[in-house]
Amino acid sequence: MKRCLFVFVVLSFVLLMGGVAFAQPEASITATATVLSPLSISGDQNLNFGDVLPGVNSSVDKATDAGTNAGKFSISGNASSEINLEFTSLPSALTNGANSLTISFSSTDAGHTTNSDGSSQTAFDPSASTTATLSTGGNLYVFLGGTVQPTHTQTAGTYTGTVTLQIYYTGN
Repeated sequence: MKRCLFVFVVLSFVLLMGGVAFAQPEASITATATVLSPLSISGDQNLNFGDVLPGVNSSVDKATDAGTNAGKFSISGNASSEINLEFTSLPSALTNGANSLTISFSSTDAGHTTNSDGSSQTAFDPSASTTATLSTGGNLYVFLGGTVQPTHTQTAGTYTGTVTLQIYYTGN
């Protein structure tokens, strides 16, 4: 009987103590993320070749024509952040109904600067993406020039095409 009582006491102890957990050390941290202000972009000035004569090429320079005829985009976002610039729509022809007018862009026809007047531009190829850094005020300006090449028999009229600039933060 003593033996049964001993086994009962041992089993009771094991069962009661088996449910007891010993405290383990632990610590907590807080996860945080700060979302920066989103980028914004506006097309401020159209690329304007003005009046063009049949058979005579006409060019607009991104720098010398920055305040008048060069295309201009204004970008704003988080100060001193690097962004990617990519022309996702760069026409090879302007159209007027069924008629087309060839337009071309050289490897230096685009430029970016932190100066709204277009001074001190860094040239880049508009057919390739590039990176640029927003100013300490969070601004950047992109200018675009190009050349139209009317034929000698070009039909008179107003020719148009769409130029689209896409931007995003690089994370650098």
